[in-house]
Amino acid sequence: MTQTPQAFSEALRGLQRDASPVDQKAIETVIGLADQIEQARKEIETDGLTFTNDKGGIVEHPAARIERAASAELRGWFKDRPDLFGAQAGGRPKRERFTGLKAVSG
Repeated sequence: MTQTPQAFSEALRGLQRDASPVDQKAIETVIGLADQIEQARKEIETDGLTFTNDKGGIVEHPAARIERAASAELRGWFKDRPDLFGAQAGGRPKRERFTGLKAVSG
């Protein structure tokens, strides 16, 4: 199950209490990124993913770029700090390797 950015931020705030000062700053940064993602998604939901500019061309909503950049940075934090942002903070579970289909008798 995927957490909403708001639930994710709340889970991280719980971790922040027992963290070192350096880890607290990292958590604050990640919470800020999650908040940016949530705000960008709200704007896209309200305004739409594209709009027509002054010249009549279809242009991507600026919030889409912000959402992509914040998401990429957030993934970087998860990759670089698995000790801090592991499964307890809403990280993705490991996938099992696909080894083929298995016959089932029934």
